[in-house]
Amino acid sequence: MSVLSVDVYHLCLQILHVPLSVFVILGILTNGVNIVVFVKQGVTSGSITWALFAMSATSFLASVILLPQVVCYYAEMVNADVCNACSLISTATIFLHLIWNKVTCFFTVYISVERAICVVRPLHVQTYMKLQYKVFIVLSLCVVTTLAYVGYSATLKIAWVPSQVWNGTMVFLLSQTDSSSLFYLLNFIVNSLVVTNVAIVTIATSAVVMVTRLNATRRWRESVTHTARPAHPRKGSKPKPSCKLSSKNVKLCRTVVVITLFYLACLLCSHLPVMTFLVMPGVSFDGENKMLLDVILTIRFDLDALYSSFNIFFYLKLSSNYREIFFSLFNCPKLCAR
Repeated sequence: MSVLSVDVYHLCLQILHVPLSVFVILGILTNGVNIVVFVKQGVTSGSITWALFAMSATSFLASVILLPQVVCYYAEMVNADVCNACSLISTATIFLHLIWNKVTCFFTVYISVERAICVVRPLHVQTYMKLQYKVFIVLSLCVVTTLAYVGYSATLKIAWVPSQVWNGTMVFLLSQTDSSSLFYLLNFIVNSLVVTNVAIVTIATSAVVMVTRLNATRRWRESVTHTARPAHPRKGSKPKPSCKLSSKNVKLCRTVVVITLFYLACLLCSHLPVMTFLVMPGVSFDGENKMLLDVILTIRFDLDALYSSFNIFFYLKLSSNYREIFFSLFNCPKLCAR
């Protein structure tokens, strides 16, 4: 017996699809702008610019793929005849969204680790993060993530079942074969438990390392600068280059810390509903708690879309270079000068 009644199920979906619609549209627009800005900055101008560009591209794709989910939900409310077509489209886009969302997760981990290495071993970061290594990492992550989800989705079977409610036949996805059960278990353990938990720990650890190391480095530079500063500095003297470098690193790492911590908060919140798979029986596409699975996935989509749509505001607040290029796109010279 399902833990959700039909009325509660439909009420939850109606409530959750309102912010989902807003965040999906906003995510498409904002990440499209992010891609243009990072291209103008020069994608290969720096490791962080390249990584943020790639993350914006995957977030853009994840938002675009969620759009049919929203459209199909409201289309079913208006015209029940499109229910079967919308069901197939929604299921296909679910797996595509999960793939790109997981790639976005990997990019966030990459950015946090790269910045942590940069502040801990600044002289060796270029050795560790060469362009060919980055390309290899990106391709490997995309291939592995795709195979992980395609393996399970390929074992699902489409079945047409008579329905008295709709006065016709309904399409369902069946996953009760041995191969689908095995892939479902592997996909859940690897992607939902191991990979997600490792990502959470890695992002949190990298953020702590960045904040701790930068604070210690900044205090050391300030003490050295204060000790070496003459009692009566010459007029028009410039600060030492090391101070400028420290300030630049602090601003850059502050941006990365804010973005990764915001993603960490969304990831933790979306990960909690996933844990219901461990305690609730029948949570699958054709299980007795299928309605609960739909609600869980919609909550996760809301949080994914929230993260994808709000990055632009952090860039505008924390990055003067991004802000300058952004306002120049809309011919706002006065705002560029701020």
